[in-house]
Amino acid sequence: MTRRVLARLRPPGLSDLGLGAALDNLAAFWRSRRPEVTIAVTVAPNLGLGEAGDTAAYRVVQESLSNAIRHGSPRAITVTVTPAPTGGAEVEVMDDGEGLPPEGSVPNTGYGLRGMAERVAALGGSLEVGNRPEGGVRVRALLAPATQQAA
Repeated sequence: MTRRVLARLRPPGLSDLGLGAALDNLAAFWRSRRPEVTIAVTVAPNLGLGEAGDTAAYRVVQESLSNAIRHGSPRAITVTVTPAPTGGAEVEVMDDGEGLPPEGSVPNTGYGLRGMAERVAALGGSLEVGNRPEGGVRVRALLAPATQQAA
């Protein structure tokens, strides 16, 4: 029971393997279930996010992949985690799926999106979620470096 709770709080492999390998494992999970969806993952090394920042980045990608695959019918998803111009990291997940429905056309049940925004904000970052002009959805989180994250 305790291990299950801890696994939900701390993603498997993140502390042992690092953010890049943990995200590769997450993408492999989805590829095995939805082989028709191409998922590309690029993670810069040594981002200096610390454990809380790495966990936030992982959870943003996890929720974004889940939402895209379950709701958007994408053919391709790209995940990039790169240094942000102001330090920390930029986490971006883009898909070529159906996009978000028009605001107000469905009940607000976005607990996952809300949770992502709260997790990122708690670390002094910001989150943007929106439709891409060419179709699909773009999720972009800016995460502060570990030295600037809110306590």
